[in-house]
Amino acid sequence: MTLASIAPRLIAGKTPANSDALDDLEQTRAQRDTYLTALCEEAAHGDWADALLRHARAACARGAVVIADLQGRVDTLEHERVTLMQQQRDDTARIAELERTVRVDQRQIHALCYTRDAQDRHIGRLLHEVADLRRRLPRGEQHVMTPLDAFRVTHSIVDVVGQVVDLHEHQDGHRRYLAGTCPFHKDTHLSPSLVVRPWYGQFSCYVCGAAGDVVDFLQLIGGRAA
Repeated sequence: MTLASIAPRLIAGKTPANSDALDDLEQTRAQRDTYLTALCEEAAHGDWADALLRHARAACARGAVVIADLQGRVDTLEHERVTLMQQQRDDTARIAELERTVRVDQRQIHALCYTRDAQDRHIGRLLHEVADLRRRLPRGEQHVMTPLDAFRVTHSIVDVVGQVVDLHEHQDGHRRYLAGTCPFHKDTHLSPSLVVRPWYGQFSCYVCGAAGDVVDFLQLIGGRAA
């Protein structure tokens, strides 16, 4: 059974599913018949070798066009592959950068949690001391705030000391403090020895030993001026 014998039956019974395939088959058959007819006509008027050579050259030319088209498609696919690989490398680098940022944020969160826990413990100790002092007071006795106590509450030690000393902010672990040249002895700007701790409301000098709260500082400054 040959292609010529089964093609009419295939064409007669074609369905929408295989319609395109049968149309391609018919087109290929027509091209083959046209090619054979042209070859026979040329052979009748000339040499078979010349006719075959011309048709072979034409076939080679068509094959070169097909090869060039396929090569263009291959080049396009290769370019797309390289582009996708570059995008993958960029995405990998971006993911690594985000992971580093997440790790830094996690360390900062841990540090803040540690600072908050330390502050909570400090507040707890202060509340315990206040409760202990209240228990020690005689019953019925009320604490009367003196003018000095009122001054300590209403005036920040940073503001008071900052009017006399040029303070600079420093970091000690997770706590912030301020330092400057001590006005109670001969100090240098290269190594300031006066330290002000706002969370305690205290100042201290590790060279001359001067220390205290905002009232003590004003008393020492007044005594030095006198």
